[in-house]
Amino acid sequence: MNRKGFTLIEILVALALTAIVLPMLYQVFSQGVRYEKKVRSTFEKRQLTTRASLWLGKDLKNAVPFFILPFQGKNDSLSFVSLGEDISSVSYEVRDRELLRTQKDVKQQIGSPALEKVLLKGIKDFHVEYAYYDHQKRLIYLPYWSEKPYNEIPKAIKITWILDGKNNMPDSFFIFLPQGTIRMVGASQ
Repeated sequence: MNRKGFTLIEILVALALTAIVLPMLYQVFSQGVRYEKKVRSTFEKRQLTTRASLWLGKDLKNAVPFFILPFQGKNDSLSFVSLGEDISSVSYEVRDRELLRTQKDVKQQIGSPALEKVLLKGIKDFHVEYAYYDHQKRLIYLPYWSEKPYNEIPKAIKITWILDGKNNMPDSFFIFLPQGTIRMVGASQ
């Protein structure tokens, strides 16, 4: 006998199989979408932190001692003179959970506007440490740079920040300044 069509049992089996397979496919698809969003977010955050560290590195590698505007380094900020395209006073600080880079042309210090740029947002923690030798000539990092004598900049700086987000690990990096020196802790000022 030549029949065209499906029996009721065949349709019920097909519906049962579809009811089993569709939720599994949906779960796989939704996990893929969630994973893609997480990867995209991590990539974007990594891109921003890389860009910020490149700005810092470029400015600090061009830092020079300048007696009128000495290098100033604290645990949460730093300012110095940098020889980029122009001789500029550059500072980095965290304000309202944003890492700000401020640049001002040294030749036009008085009355000239400063250029301010937000490099990173959502900063939970930010600190800077400066290279010193201890009394046994071991390299250590301290959360300040002594302002005296005025003609020195540090040889190396360690910067660490933590951004908002789940399981966010600190980003730490070292920058070596070609013009810098390593001072002795407790050396005469």
